[in-house]
Amino acid sequence: MSRKHVLGPKDIIDETGLDTTMTGDKSHCENLDLISYDVIWSNGNTPVATVSIEYSNDATDWRTIDFGSTISISGASGAHRIDIEPNFKFVRPVVTFSSGDTDLLIEVKGTTKGA
Repeated sequence: MSRKHVLGPKDIIDETGLDTTMTGDKSHCENLDLISYDVIWSNGNTPVATVSIEYSNDATDWRTIDFGSTISISGASGAHRIDIEPNFKFVRPVVTFSSGDTDLLIEVKGTTKGA
């Protein structure tokens, strides 16, 4: 029987009144089949921001995953779920603020599918 690999849940970004660009901690996902980010914001003061996910195989050279559309933070509150089937070693979120501020929580979790 093989061992099931699990990551988290773990808070990557947990900020009150976030109003600036921030890069979250990297997560090791080499042995995971699925990694998920929950992006939850509340108490927004007209926030305008985007969330991107970067990946790397060496934790030095980072590239942005193209999801085909922008992952936006706007309004007083909201949430996004970002699911990724990784084929790389490391992943991390990046939040880029244009204006406003909000309380922001980004949580990561991951698992293998079949083990």
